[in-house]
Amino acid sequence: MNHVLRSKNLNLVPILQAILQYQSVVKAAEELNLTQSTVSGALARLREVYNDPILIRVGRSSELSPFALKLKPKVDFACDNLADIFRKEEFDPKTVEHHFWIAAPDYLTFLISRDLVGQLNAEAPNIKVHFVNVPLDLTAQLTDMSIDLAVCADFNIWQGVRKETLFQDKTIIAVAEGHSLLDQENVYINDLLKYPSVFYDPSFSPRASKLYAPPNTDIPLMEWNPRMQISSAQIVDQMFVAAETDAVVRVPLSMFNYMKKRLQLRSISVEGEDSSYPTNLFWSEEQDQSEGGKWLRSKVKEVLENCQYIER
Repeated sequence: MNHVLRSKNLNLVPILQAILQYQSVVKAAEELNLTQSTVSGALARLREVYNDPILIRVGRSSELSPFALKLKPKVDFACDNLADIFRKEEFDPKTVEHHFWIAAPDYLTFLISRDLVGQLNAEAPNIKVHFVNVPLDLTAQLTDMSIDLAVCADFNIWQGVRKETLFQDKTIIAVAEGHSLLDQENVYINDLLKYPSVFYDPSFSPRASKLYAPPNTDIPLMEWNPRMQISSAQIVDQMFVAAETDAVVRVPLSMFNYMKKRLQLRSISVEGEDSSYPTNLFWSEEQDQSEGGKWLRSKVKEVLENCQYIER
């Protein structure tokens, strides 16, 4: 802490700048919307601080003292820098150079990027967006601004951050065209156990992850098939495996809608199962007021609202 600043009345600074600019108590008072007596009193205190008259009476007008002439550019410089500190952040995507970090699973990265890349090229050529996997310590990384925004399913894991629901998604069972399960009129959970499957495991550790949901969250139990012999951190991997084998996989409906024709996949409804969940934006309190953060959230919302593969 600067002890010189602590010992001074900084309210005098804008009054000093106006006096130095207009060389008149009357004009300075008008500019600052203060009474003349208030500005006169401030000038008296400034004269004591500097031991200098600041304004010298010359005929019917006033002019700056030699000391005040030297002081003026210093005061203007200081006031301009102080104004920058309190000036609202300006964010012009057309000209600003900036990097944003978005945490999202692979399928949402794809659904966002397919439209966002063209918009960035046309509207924000110097903005770079980096997609990363969603970390378990998402709250901490949003708070310290390592990640600017997260777009992912909300299973009541991350607390203490801002969030907004974009749409309701759900997991569905996907199988290859011609799979024998498609011949059944009704499919139950036990019917899935007859076939191999691929487990979605987004963890970053080489150690085997726990397959059950953590306590106090809304994640459904994932160990539904004892024949899970392969795991992958990528949703899209599961779809390619299902398209080429007799495996059954659980995947988000939004991504299935995009991939089903390309990979010749079909969906299966499981009796008695409700697998819907909200897909949310997550961001920190700091990003809540950031102009760049607001712009980023609006662009992600826009591309997902217009995504034809998301069912509303």
